[in-house]
Amino acid sequence: MYALIDDLSVFGSTALLVIAIWQFYCVRRENHVIGEVAKQAQKYKADAECVGYLYHGVAHYFVFTTRFFSDVMTQNRQRADATVAISILFFMPVWVPALNVLSDTYTLVVPYGPSLTPGSATWETLPLSQKIEASVRIFYSIVVCLISLYYCVRCREFDRETRKCVEEMRQLVEAEDANKLVAA
Repeated sequence: MYALIDDLSVFGSTALLVIAIWQFYCVRRENHVIGEVAKQAQKYKADAECVGYLYHGVAHYFVFTTRFFSDVMTQNRQRADATVAISILFFMPVWVPALNVLSDTYTLVVPYGPSLTPGSATWETLPLSQKIEASVRIFYSIVVCLISLYYCVRCREFDRETRKCVEEMRQLVEAEDANKLVAA
């Protein structure tokens, strides 16, 4: 290993890709399960107790169900800030490797004053083997970053669908509660 390029670009990017894939399968499974629960709620919508049971049985498990920027434009500032924070964390498998690529590239091409050769970029002083290694590591991180982006975007799509299902169940429960108030 060379002092210039460390293993963060390889191991860190790979670990975050594993997390992105794991997150994808968890969110997809959650979406399928909640979709089935929502179908049952629609099927039994005449039975208010059953619909309420189904809704309340799943609604409280969605602490980290995210809302994205377009979803919070009409909400209060505090909720919007939380949404931004969750979205930043949600896409961490993308932006961390991207920042690492930018950092490695900056280190290679921008001259560093206190270096052994002040005024020249580190890239210019490297032998060919080290240039190849640095290029391969950066390319690998870019590819992993793009794959992670795909999985994070797919997670976002599944998460939106899950929220729609929970929202539909909530509306069924609220409609039944409103009917009870009118009847009373």
